[in-house]
Amino acid sequence: MMSEMIRVCKPGGRIAMTTHFQSSNPVVAAIQLAGQSDHRHLGWTTKLRKKDVLTGHAITLERNEKISPWSVHTVIIARKNS
Repeated sequence: MMSEMIRVCKPGGRIAMTTHFQSSNPVVAAIQLAGQSDHRHLGWTTKLRKKDVLTGHAITLERNEKISPWSVHTVIIARKNS
């Protein structure tokens, strides 16, 4: 997914996404994975790890933060390297 967004983005352009990633906290991640079968019926997964999406791409992160302290959603804004 990220590779395709980078491919179609012009050099210096921005990529923005909001999604829920698996928690880096092992206890929270275990709770998320325990509910995975229920989540699958909703069409989403809790197995997506932020580092797997962002690592190894020609981007510079400009924003990488939770929407709120209690939210499971993260806002990512990155700029494609020139």
